[in-house]
Amino acid sequence: TELKEIGNYYLYVTLHKQNYKPKSALINLEILSRKFSYALQPGKIVDGIMTIENGDAIDLSISLDDLTRNISLQNATVSMSFQNTNYTFTEGGSGSYSVNIDDYTPLDEDATSETATTTIIISKVNFTTQIIDVTILLNNRIFDSTFSEEFVDNLVVVISGNRLTFDVTLENSNDQSLITDAIITLSISNQTYEGLVITNNGDGSYTFNFGTSYPEAFTASTTLSGEITIQKTYYKTQTIPITIQIKMTEIFPGVPTFYFILITAAVIGIVGSIVAYRVIQQARIPKHVKKIRKVKSLIKSKKKIADIASVPSKKEMLAKIFGADWKTIGLEIGDSLGLKDIKAKKISMKEKEPKEKKIKRVKEVKAPKEKKIKKEKPVKEKIEKKKSITKKVPEEKSAEEKTPKTEKKEKGEDE
Repeated sequence: TELKEIGNYYLYVTLHKQNYKPKSALINLEILSRKFSYALQPGKIVDGIMTIENGDAIDLSISLDDLTRNISLQNATVSMSFQNTNYTFTEGGSGSYSVNIDDYTPLDEDATSETATTTIIISKVNFTTQIIDVTILLNNRIFDSTFSEEFVDNLVVVISGNRLTFDVTLENSNDQSLITDAIITLSISNQTYEGLVITNNGDGSYTFNFGTSYPEAFTASTTLSGEITIQKTYYKTQTIPITIQIKMTEIFPGVPTFYFILITAAVIGIVGSIVAYRVIQQARIPKHVKKIRKVKSLIKSKKKIADIASVPSKKEMLAKIFGADWKTIGLEIGDSLGLKDIKAKKISMKEKEPKEKKIKRVKEVKAPKEKKIKKEKPVKEKIEKKKSITKKVPEEKSAEEKTPKTEKKEKGEDE
């Protein structure tokens, strides 16, 4: 006998025997297909959708049972197709079949997900072939990034001259596993920023160390806008906008050095101009006016009027102007104008001193008088020499011989 395929058949049966009347019968035969049940791996397919992370193998298993005889179904053929490639399940015994697909084309780094519809076909002779529709959702892996406290809304602030460093920690958004081998770059104005050192700490964190390589901000604050790019195989490339605000160099906390210099220079300039103005105005005032004003202020304040504050007399001014001319001819203009007597009067106007001090003063004053007398002799000798010179003039000789009295008058005038 041989197994017939599923379908309807007619059997014509003839019975005969010697000495018996032959008989025949028509039998209608229907060969039915056997049925089986299947069970997919729990949790793998939910509502006909199988979710796979990009790069993960499509690992699927299925078990088959013969419902007719209530035993596991063996020697069945189970297959599926994905990305235009057919894959056959491997029988593992006891009615279990599995497949592992790891050679499919992964998603592009810029893609988020991809959806594909496939069918699992289960077949066996004398069994009804079953087809299972499955939707495979291939998701790209996503980064979860956490920046250190220096970052606030993707903004980091640094004072010019200070070191700039911050950290970022990367995790898988699906299972929160740490990512230790990502590729991170920073670009400013679409160009890779040079001078930046990014250190992989091996624990899912990465340190950005700018040092002081960023632009200086002395006269005005500067802002750098760029992007941090994070890449890894089977992950969607993540681009994070970043703004670095470089504040002006500060001499004190909150006080920019440049503004401090400007304010200081302005203050010095204003004070200097005021002082210069006052000096110029004071220079324009005559000295005797200044002295008069000083005397007035001393009188108002009821203070003693010092000699310095007094205004020079006419004789003193004449002595100051023509004194040098008189000295060239060996004469003292002060003696002729009587300035010595004026000085003596000023001395007498000083405050009265105790008697003991007066006695000492008298003794001290007497000694210089003698010296003055001695000093006056050479002056008279000079006058006599001058007279002798004048006698030599021819015109004056006759006048001197005739009138000797006139010599005395001339002597008096010269004195």
